Amino acid sequence: MKKFLLLFLLISSAISFGQKVRQDSLLIMDSPFNVSAGMGLRVIYVKDVVSYLNNYIPLHTDEFKSVATAPDFYFNCEYRFYRQYGLKFDYGYTVKTYNLENTSDLLFHNISVTYSIHSPSLVFNYILREPGYQLKFGAGLSFNYARLLQKTSASRGEDIYISNGLGFKLDAYGHSQLDSKFYMVFGLFIHTGLMSDLKNEEGKYLIEHKKINMSFISVGLNLGMAYYF
Repeated sequence: MKKFLLLFLLISSAISFGQKVRQDSLLIMDSPFNVSAGMGLRVIYVKDVVSYLNNYIPLHTDEFKSVATAPDFYFNCEYRFYRQYGLKFDYGYTVKTYNLENTSDLLFHNISVTYSIHSPSLVFNYILREPGYQLKFGAGLSFNYARLLQKTSASRGEDIYISNGLGFKLDAYGHSQLDSKFYMVFGLFIHTGLMSDLKNEEGKYLIEHKKINMSFISVGLNLGMAYYF
């Protein structure tokens, strides 16, 4: 909750800064292309992975909640092909690490589990353009590629497992004018993914007699910058 409050304050500051642009310099942006990048916070629910951490890694006392927060990063480029419609290619990345302490086994005293999700998406946008700002409402499909890395005190390297699958994304973004080309970006999104079971490069599952996948549901907030040309 504190992280969301901090992000909200950052967004509020960005809006206030954007409003300092002189009223007579505000314009309706006609440029059809823009690129944008930024970061934010994602609240994510990955049921199988948390269940694996809590129930299938022995001799640890940690108990992880099903819902977690993780940093989120994005880059996108958009083409407005008609007055109120645009097509956006978006690339998102999120990462989460869990550290488990095993007090009963010196060989496996510390266990680190990290998953990352790469999500290229194609999003169709409905765009409202007004002097000084734009509002964009999007819906689209994503292809999600996830890696789970597991490392123990006794291992020489990391055990790597892969999962992938399709997803669906809804988002809403506001672009607030800073000058004739640059806009401050703030927004929110809902993103889900239906993922395959985690396997290593040899085709072995994370658990031999139980399949664990990376399917997820998430919501997030982002703050960034956009450049129009």
